[in-house]
Amino acid sequence: MGGSASKVGRSLPTKAARSAVKYDGSTPGSSNAPFRSPPPFRSTKDHVIEADGKDPQLLANLRVIGQVKVPPGSPTIRAANQVVDMYRARDISEQQAASSRPVLNHLGAGALSNLLEDRKHIVAPPDLGQLATRYTIDVSVLNDLVRFVNSPSIAEGTVVRSVNSDNGAERITMEAVWIEPTTKHDERLQT
Repeated sequence: MGGSASKVGRSLPTKAARSAVKYDGSTPGSSNAPFRSPPPFRSTKDHVIEADGKDPQLLANLRVIGQVKVPPGSPTIRAANQVVDMYRARDISEQQAASSRPVLNHLGAGALSNLLEDRKHIVAPPDLGQLATRYTIDVSVLNDLVRFVNSPSIAEGTVVRSVNSDNGAERITMEAVWIEPTTKHDERLQT
């Protein structure tokens, strides 16, 4: 029993004991006695069972190591809190999904992609406020979001089509670019 680490320091006898007794009462050298199965299960422990369960090296090593010290606020407690937070967030999300009115600053992936794509076509700063109102998102949240997130755009003139001569498979490559909305005066929209 125990892990392999407890067996490393174990010292086992190098010679077999000569007075070992088999279950049938015969000694190891005699082969004329018939084989008997091990004794049946007993509901109480006797000295044979106690001796079989002892591992002196393991017990000595466990005494040296001592009791496990778990620091307060251990990772298992934090993991349990994270699970509770996850269930709480799911419950809130399900309640919001069941509601008929839109929730402020909460967008699905499709709506977020559409918002970012529509933002590229804004020509005046007041249009940004109208766009934010249409998607039920604060303008400040939108400004924070677009600093790091954008919808995919393809640079004009970078699409290259090639056909593999071996199997005829067509490969299309293109360059992705980050596009910011521009005003009528070709100045970058202040977000």
